[in-house]
Amino acid sequence: MKTIEDAAALIARANQDATQYVGYCGTDQDEIANTIREESMDDHMYWIGDDLLMLDYEEGSAEMWGPFIQSDTDWSERANELLKMAPENTDLYGFYGSKNRRAIEWMKSIGADKKGEETILKADRFFDEESALHINIQPFETQQFGAFKKLHNDTFPDTYYNAETVIERSNKDRPLLVASTDENLIGYIYAESDPAFKEASVEYLAVTEQARGKGTGYALLREVMKKLFTDEQTRTVTLCVSKSNQTAIRLYQRAGFKIDKELVYFKKHI
Repeated sequence: MKTIEDAAALIARANQDATQYVGYCGTDQDEIANTIREESMDDHMYWIGDDLLMLDYEEGSAEMWGPFIQSDTDWSERANELLKMAPENTDLYGFYGSKNRRAIEWMKSIGADKKGEETILKADRFFDEESALHINIQPFETQQFGAFKKLHNDTFPDTYYNAETVIERSNKDRPLLVASTDENLIGYIYAESDPAFKEASVEYLAVTEQARGKGTGYALLREVMKKLFTDEQTRTVTLCVSKSNQTAIRLYQRAGFKIDKELVYFKKHI
């Protein structure tokens, strides 16, 4: 009987190949196994011989992990089988490396909507810059919920975590920081860290239209990076941003991030 460790080993090995890369998974075998356990993904882990078909399913939403093929079976055939295994009335998501042409073409063939092209950036240090601008940055407080929810919904109208979920998930290892002037919320940043693997990701960074171009985004990034690298002893921080948002990409590069991968994001309601 195949185990979670078998699945993690296969995924880690396959994801080393840019033509098979799945953006949800990463390449560290132990970290992949840990994610499968924490998210109870083995409930939707299917083996057909040595081929792995897998979904990260939660409340009507499913992310496609793979399929990861070791046999001579056609990839799209296994993908079609995985599609049939998804529960009815599900939003199916695919997040594939730009060189994973078979997955991208398959997503197009089933009528999935291309939601965007994303750039993944990574940093193992932060290049701080002095600024004369004073922006108050503090952990999120419940009385800021209304302004936070509006900014989150306006900036990320079709995203994986709604405003309530972000707040529910936030804790010491998942900091949610807000920027304000004159007690008005003008931006926020939300990150998630994994102390066991010394890794973290910036999930959301948003600034109100009136506050853009004034250093607010950089100030938020500085505070969360300081917390991650100092308090959480993080070694690597990853973030994902729309490929078309070159202003944000330049901001991140200025702060020490480097482009790691480019991916394509799809959605299909089934």
